[in-house]
Amino acid sequence: MPNQQTIESQNNAEFINSLIELKKLGQGAFGVVSLVLYNNLKGLLVKSGLACEANYYSISQKSTIYQTSNDNNDNNDLLPTHSLCVLKQESHRSIEHRNKLSGENDKLSEPKILSNLAHPFIIGYIAHTFNHEKLYLIQEFFDGQELKQVILGKKQLSQNFSSQEVLFVVFQLAMALEYLHRHGIYHRDLKSSNILINNRCLIKLIDFGFAEKSLNMHSASKYNTDVVGTPYYMSPQAVSRLVYTDKTDCWSLGIIFYELLTLKKPFEGGTFQILANSIYFNSYAALPIQLSCFKYLIDGLLEKHESRRFSIKEFLNTKEMQSIGLQFIRYYETLVNNIGTKADHNWLCVLKEHYGKIISKPGLSSKQELALDKILRKEQYELIQNERILREKYEKKVNDFFQQFSVYMEKMRPVSSSNTSFKFCTAP
Repeated sequence: MPNQQTIESQNNAEFINSLIELKKLGQGAFGVVSLVLYNNLKGLLVKSGLACEANYYSISQKSTIYQTSNDNNDNNDLLPTHSLCVLKQESHRSIEHRNKLSGENDKLSEPKILSNLAHPFIIGYIAHTFNHEKLYLIQEFFDGQELKQVILGKKQLSQNFSSQEVLFVVFQLAMALEYLHRHGIYHRDLKSSNILINNRCLIKLIDFGFAEKSLNMHSASKYNTDVVGTPYYMSPQAVSRLVYTDKTDCWSLGIIFYELLTLKKPFEGGTFQILANSIYFNSYAALPIQLSCFKYLIDGLLEKHESRRFSIKEFLNTKEMQSIGLQFIRYYETLVNNIGTKADHNWLCVLKEHYGKIISKPGLSSKQELALDKILRKEQYELIQNERILREKYEKKVNDFFQQFSVYMEKMRPVSSSNTSFKFCTAP
C-alpha cells in the first residue's frame, strides 16, 4: 500500500504554487474539484515510495506525460515528470459541517483513508496538505465522467445499457466494496455521482468524505442526529438513523444496479419523508419482463431485513456474478495486453489475486478449475439464451393478444351500415 505523503506546513506555499490549474471540474456542497498540472510529481512519487506502484496507467489516463529514465532500475522506467492530477479543495468550515453530519472529529479523515487504499477500481491518492484555510487533496486523474451524467445521457436518448455493460460496472463496484469492507471501511455515500466511468467501461469509486473506518469488518457505525448519505440511495436502516454496517453499502449497490438496468430510481418521493416511507415500507418498482433474469440479484441487495440481505462477498459468489467476474477479468486482461503499461500488469495481478480469494474453491485441481470455468461460460450462454427466449415468448403473447382482439372486433362489427352501434363496457 502507498505510504501517506503529507507536505509539511512550511512548504505549503511552494506546494500550492507548483500546481497549475487547467480548469474547474466541478463544485459541490463540500468543496471544489479542479484539473491541475503538478510539476514535481516525479520527485513526490520517488520520495513517497509510490514510484513502483504508479497510479498512472494508460487504460484509465490518456494524458500523462511520461519520461523514460536513464537509470537501470526497472522500477523507474516510466515515471511521470509532469502529470495531470485532480485537486480537491475544501474549507475547514465545510469539513467541520461534514464531520458533524457523519459523526467524525478528524479533519483529515478522507486523505487518511485514501492514503491507505490501493485498488484498481478506487481513485488513487497522491498527496495532501493543509493550511489555516483549506485542505488540499491531490488524486489521480481518471479520464472519464460521472456515472450519473452517463445515465442521464442514456435516458435523454432513450438508450439502455447493454446487460454486459451493467454487469461489468456492478462487478467492478462490488470488488471495490469488498476490498473496502475487508479493511473495515464503509463508504457511506455510494451513489452514481460518486462513480467515474470511461469509454472502456472501467470505473473508479471516488469521494470518501463520509467514509469511516471501523475496528473490524462486522462492527457498526452509529449515525449522528443528521442523516448521512444521499436519500435515494439510503437503506431502510439509514433513513431510520440506525446503525450503519457493510450491508448498507450493499443496499446502495442494489439501487445503482437497478438504476443502470432501468435508468430510473427504484424508490421515488417528492419529499424526504415520502421517500423514506417508500424505502421502508414499499417494494421496489417491478423490473420489466425482459430484465426479470436480474430479479434474484436485485432482490438480494434490496432486501429490507439487513440480516437477510446479501453481503458483498455473498453477492460476488452468486453463479451469475462468478460468471461475469471471469468474463470481466478476461476483458481486462485483453486491454492490459493490448494497451497496458507495467503498472497495468501489476493491477491485473492484484485483481486476479483479490478475486481468487473471494471465490476460491478449496480442494479444486487445475483441471477442476478449468471445468468450473467451462460450466460458468455455459451458464452465462444459457442465461443470455433464456433472456432471448423469454423476450420472444413475451412478444408472441402480445401479438397473439392483438390478433385475438382483432377477431373479437370483427365479430362485434355491425352487420349493416344502419345506425346500430356499440360501446365498450366499462369495468364496474
